[in-house]
Amino acid sequence: MVLDIVTRHVPTSVERIDLLKRQQRSVNALYGTDWTQTLLLDPHQAGINASHVRMRSYEPCAQYAWVLDDDDLCVERDLLAKIDQTADLNVFQMTHLALGVIPPAAYMRDQVLSRGKVGCACVIVSHDLWMRVRDQWGEKYDGDADFLLAARKHAERIAWIPHVIAAVDRVSYGSC
Repeated sequence: MVLDIVTRHVPTSVERIDLLKRQQRSVNALYGTDWTQTLLLDPHQAGINASHVRMRSYEPCAQYAWVLDDDDLCVERDLLAKIDQTADLNVFQMTHLALGVIPPAAYMRDQVLSRGKVGCACVIVSHDLWMRVRDQWGEKYDGDADFLLAARKHAERIAWIPHVIAAVDRVSYGSC
């Protein structure tokens, strides 16, 4: 299996469940079959900080892992073909309602990851790298950035691919 699409879902409302269904439709439009989607439920609605803590113990079930939350969309149907399988970290771009395209073109050109200018949906991490840095998920709203910056620091080979693969067309701050 090439890709484990890891989706965190907090079923706080009917709207949130509808967002997950929309996200799953976007994932199901992927070309190829060499992927799986793992749904990590938050039945107690403990929130985003707790989900980051849970990510510390998650082990991807494929060569690579991509965190695509329940309110994110996959917009690149040929994603599997775009993954550089010689890299342990693939950095792509995503569109974000409030931030535009992240990481911005200049960051991609200069090979920079920065808190607030990257999201989980921009980065595909090898299983080995994930396991080396998974304890870096921070217990705070932007705790994913702690993980992503640790992955950047510890990656042996990074593929910088200036191509949009995901979209966030709403900002929920972990709620609905």
